[in-house]
Amino acid sequence: MYERSSGFSGWSGRCDRWCGEPRKARADGTNFAERYDVERSITNLGAACYGAMTRNSAAVYRAHGEWVNRNNALFLRSALPAPTRDERLQPATDAVPSLIGARADEVALCGGGTEALYGLIVNYWRLSARDAVLMADVDYDEMQHVIAYPDGSRGVRPVRMTVPEPSTKANILGAYEAALKQNPRIKLIMLTQVSNRNGLVMPGREIADMARRHGADVILDSAKAVGLLPVDSRREIRFRDCHCRLYG
Repeated sequence: MYERSSGFSGWSGRCDRWCGEPRKARADGTNFAERYDVERSITNLGAACYGAMTRNSAAVYRAHGEWVNRNNALFLRSALPAPTRDERLQPATDAVPSLIGARADEVALCGGGTEALYGLIVNYWRLSARDAVLMADVDYDEMQHVIAYPDGSRGVRPVRMTVPEPSTKANILGAYEAALKQNPRIKLIMLTQVSNRNGLVMPGREIADMARRHGADVILDSAKAVGLLPVDSRREIRFRDCHCRLYG
């Protein structure tokens, strides 16, 4: 296979290189897994649905929620004494571009990955009647649904393809090349960097370069990649190097 994570548990097959065993004591003497208050009588294979917090993070989150509940609109209306709402949020906003190797003006924070991808897909501006959009069977189900949205609103045709087995890099790229040649009006490709269905890690850079040669853009769904793969500007994946126009 080109590259798969170790299944549906949420751990990458390469995780042991960079995050260690989940229950192995770290160099500072702490146990990573024990930082979480989670139900351990079951094996939660759907862990990616919700981002579990450590005990410390959950305590801070509750404290902020209680403050907002008491003070209500003061925060959103920027009626607090300095620092302002935007100044309080800016450190989090500034941290994201440095993580993914982007400029600050290229990043907008959303409530979640689905919201971000909905906004990117529905508002994509280069689609006209009789154009086509491409999705694969390994793409996230909700994104397959929304990529077909322009079909009814703008007369854009959705094209569905199957990623072949065995999913070698050559087979994957051959399938995308065939789809683009058979459908020359494809202008947008939905691409999931790490599939939630089978853990397949797609050759995003090569598909993006191929799409550009055929006059198409790629929207890259990286919701499962961050946390499963070492994603930052100094390590294995740098988003700018994926050569995609839009990321969610």
